[in-house]
Amino acid sequence: MKKSDATPGTKVLASYAGAYDEYSDEQITEYRYDEDEYGDLVGVIRSKEASPGHVWVKWIEGEYVGHLDEDEMEVDLKLLVLQSDKASIEQEFKNVSKEIKEKMKEAGKLVKEANALAKKASLGPLANLYDASSPLVDAMDNAGWRSSSWGC
Repeated sequence: MKKSDATPGTKVLASYAGAYDEYSDEQITEYRYDEDEYGDLVGVIRSKEASPGHVWVKWIEGEYVGHLDEDEMEVDLKLLVLQSDKASIEQEFKNVSKEIKEKMKEAGKLVKEANALAKKASLGPLANLYDASSPLVDAMDNAGWRSSSWGC
């Protein structure tokens, strides 16, 4: 968010860090759109003097407002977005999600093809071919999935 947008009374959004990372040392994190508004915090910029690059925000809405140490806190502008921008953020989320879904369909098709090759060669399930499947496992690890949970 730009400093010029940060006028007293302006409604802003951020996310509660604990909603996404229970081990976070931070309470407030950069706003991330979630269809269920999970972790959303809505606040109002206050007129109190703040550190450079920060504003004072009074938190007024959100499931996690009660989890914050205080209902009013100094927040880095980089973590905030204007509440009026939520519709465009939602549309961007939908557009990117659609693109991601198409890429994941392609990846799924390739995994099915690789599994068929393994079966045809009587090598057993693809999951047993660690060296051959490690590029996929590494890519999934780097994307936030942990391969140890794949078998769950």
